[in-house]
This record gives sequence, structure tokens and C-alpha cells, in this order.
Amino acid sequence: MSIDALKRADEEAKTEINAIFAQPDIEYEDFASHLRAFAFKKFLLDPADCEGIESLDELTELSLARVAKVSAKAIADIDAGQDCNGATSVTVKKTLLIVRVQKDLSIQFSIDALMKLETLDDLVHVAWDEFNSSDRTADVQSSADRKALAIEVANIVDALDNRSRKEQVAAKRVVSTGGPISVR
Repeated sequence: MSIDALKRADEEAKTEINAIFAQPDIEYEDFASHLRAFAFKKFLLDPADCEGIESLDELTELSLARVAKVSAKAIADIDAGQDCNGATSVTVKKTLLIVRVQKDLSIQFSIDALMKLETLDDLVHVAWDEFNSSDRTADVQSSADRKALAIEVANIVDALDNRSRKEQVAAKRVVSTGGPISVR
């Protein structure tokens, strides 16, 4: 996958978020359509290739497989969390998507809501609820502070997978270094 393709996908994802904000009285169906398209673009997936797949873990595996040019089953089989002190690539990539949704929509998910996120539909519903109850004029940039974001990511990882302390530390390290996550 070329750098140009990655940049294009990122721009297309931003367009989906902009479309949400362009509609002050957006209906759920439009919101859901744009947020789903955002997720597919961030994951570099074609929705047609994902017919019937709703699981965030499965979609994340497909995304990693596409980038690594291997099968999704291979990603699931070999991704034993050997990098990032025990955090799997699937968990980290899924967590980064959730953080991006929150940041781009100027919302914050509760820990309870995070624990319920298993499918793309769950993500859309939780984001919709928060989007409608939040003050979107608030300045989100304060959440860009690396320490606050590291804590947020660690909480998401913990809530999503109820994993070990190692994963929380790994998530903090990924955010604090700002470095890319390698898929092996």
C-alpha cells in the first residue's frame, strides 16, 4: 500500500467526519452511514469485502491482514501479543480507532460504554449517544495532551479486553512515543 493511498484514505475519512458536522440536525441513519464509512476508511477496507462482518476484532484483523498482505486467519494465529509488552496488534489498532472517533467527534466514551463495544454497530450507537449529549463546541485539543491521551488509551484497552497491566503500559508507550505500530 502506497503512502499516497494511505493519505487518500485519511482524507476520505476526514470527509466523513466533516459530513457529520455539516448537518446540524443529523439523523441517526446519516450519522451511522458516515461513521461506518469513516471506520472502513481508517481500516483501509472496502465495505463490500466485509459483508456480514460486524465484529470490531474481525474488522481489525482484516485491516491488519490487508496491510500485511496475509490472511486474517494468519493475523489471528500469529498475533500473540509479542510486541508492545503483551498488547495484540488487533487490540492496539482497535483502540486507536476508538480514540480517533472520540477525538474527531469531540466526545468521550464512559468506561461502561467502552466495555460494551464489540461490533461496529455498538461503536456507532455509543458514538451517537455521546454525540447527541455532548457540547460539540468544547475545545477538544486539551485531550491531545500525551499524558491524558495515554491514560485514555490505557483505560480503553483495559475496558475492551480486560487485559493485564502490561497492555496498559504498552498502550501508554505507543501513545507517548507517537511511533508507528509494526505488524509482524
